[in-house]
Amino acid sequence: MIKGKIKNYFPGGNTYLGFYSFYDDVLKGIERLIIIKGGPGTGKSTLMKRIGEAAAEKGYDIEYLWCSSDSQSLDGVVIPKLNTAVVDGTAPHTRDPEFPGAVDKIVNVGDFWDEHKLKQHKKDIVKLTTKYRGMYKTAYAHLRRAMVFYKLLEEYYWQNMDFKGVDELIEKLIVKILNGRVALSNGKTRHMFASAITPSGIVSYVDNLTEDMGIRYILTGGPGTGKSTLLRKVGDTAAQKGFSVDYYHCALDPESLDMIVIPEIKTALLDGRRPHSVKFKDSDEIIDLLKFVELSVIEENKEGIDAARTGYKFEFEMAIKTLQDIKKTHDDIEEFYKSAMDFKGIDELTQKIINEILS
Repeated sequence: MIKGKIKNYFPGGNTYLGFYSFYDDVLKGIERLIIIKGGPGTGKSTLMKRIGEAAAEKGYDIEYLWCSSDSQSLDGVVIPKLNTAVVDGTAPHTRDPEFPGAVDKIVNVGDFWDEHKLKQHKKDIVKLTTKYRGMYKTAYAHLRRAMVFYKLLEEYYWQNMDFKGVDELIEKLIVKILNGRVALSNGKTRHMFASAITPSGIVSYVDNLTEDMGIRYILTGGPGTGKSTLLRKVGDTAAQKGFSVDYYHCALDPESLDMIVIPEIKTALLDGRRPHSVKFKDSDEIIDLLKFVELSVIEENKEGIDAARTGYKFEFEMAIKTLQDIKKTHDDIEEFYKSAMDFKGIDELTQKIINEILS
């Protein structure tokens, strides 16, 4: 049996607006939702990974929903063909069943911990939990300041920008991509993150998400050169024509787009400038939006641009450092829970869920 394909993305992210969630959007249309409740270190991520692996071995394509606060941990797994998803239902992505028992199911891994052992560490758990929740405010404050510098960079590039030229390019691109193509089914749109700001830095799944594409249009150019606007206009036009469109939002600014994918015509358009990590392919078509900027303006403002880049880099790196400190604190909390867990019982529960889903 051919193993199912695996797609990876983030349903939520650490942004300049705080934690930003697309969980509801990712899960819309899912007919069967299994919500996993439990504390940190209780085996939720491992449980979901095992379910995903079992489904992929049976030939089902799966989607892994990764955690932006720990890029090695899962927040969920979706099996599209079975219209089934298993997700972490604890904060910050708290979920409650819409139709308990009939459609949605809650699985509480807290049933497998030794409450007496946890109570022995109650003061430490409360202290550390309060500490790391407060640290998120610091991380998001750094990201907000990074965004101020980024907006300043955009202002420099916006000066003498040929927006009419960009609009004409967008219209030509829409005709090139969509002209004469007819959607074969009623499409749907989804919103999520291809990349996230994590304790490990920027983690990106762009190449994984576009590996099946026949062509990728790679957009280059500085901040504020119209990349997000181009992506939105092409994506919205495709959606209006009935095509399914996946919108992938910017890890720092969730109101901006980094990429769109139109699966039915195997086409992707994406921001290819740093810090986006993209491995270029021969079939890629590069679109340089810098040609619509009066370069003399950039040269005249070089000192200001360099200062803004320096400020952005400092604040961004401080945000990453704070996220690393948060993860370390979270890991300390996990140790208390791990020592109190009956993981053999979790293994049996996992197999039971696998059998239930794949039967």
